[in-house]
Amino acid sequence: MSQEERDAVIVEENTAAQRFETRIGPHLAFAEYRRDGETIIFTHTEVPEEIEGHGVASALARTALEQAQVQHLTVIPQCPFFASYIRRHPHYASLVPSDYHPQLPED
Repeated sequence: MSQEERDAVIVEENTAAQRFETRIGPHLAFAEYRRDGETIIFTHTEVPEEIEGHGVASALARTALEQAQVQHLTVIPQCPFFASYIRRHPHYASLVPSDYHPQLPED
């Protein structure tokens, strides 16, 4: 997958399935969540092996976190990828409750 293809990854929210998703050719990648009032809990991210390592999970996380920010939601990153992504992109850390910060992994 080229840089241009990575930049063209389109992520959409599927509220019925409670996940953000993108389709790359025949492959579906997604980030699952649960909503609890004004809190969004990211529970699992899955990217098919055929498209791993091309920034697809990062595109899912970035889009989901931007949406959470716009909606003023509190983020609980139970999914290890989301927790790691937030650690690497600290401008999203303000979405996470301060008492949850010690649970974010160090990279």
